[in-house]
Amino acid sequence: MRVKVVSIVPVNYVNKRDERVSGSEVHFLRSFNEREKEKSPRGTQYCDKVFTRLDCSNVQPEKPYDLVYECNGGRYAELVEIKAAS
Repeated sequence: MRVKVVSIVPVNYVNKRDERVSGSEVHFLRSFNEREKEKSPRGTQYCDKVFTRLDCSNVQPEKPYDLVYECNGGRYAELVEIKAAS
């Protein structure tokens, strides 16, 4: 999915099960797909965020990237790579 990264926020806390959670929240903008365009006459972009444990040190805000997801057979997909858009 092609996105424009807006910001990267470090995440580091202890959850309710006393487990350390560390990674990054990647905040991004993406263009609406066709179905979303039909439902929203005013907007053309969607703002969202995704948590990842991937190394985000080379990801720069305001640049386009491709977010690569892998489906694990369940309902959820996992972010496996953040590639610079070509």
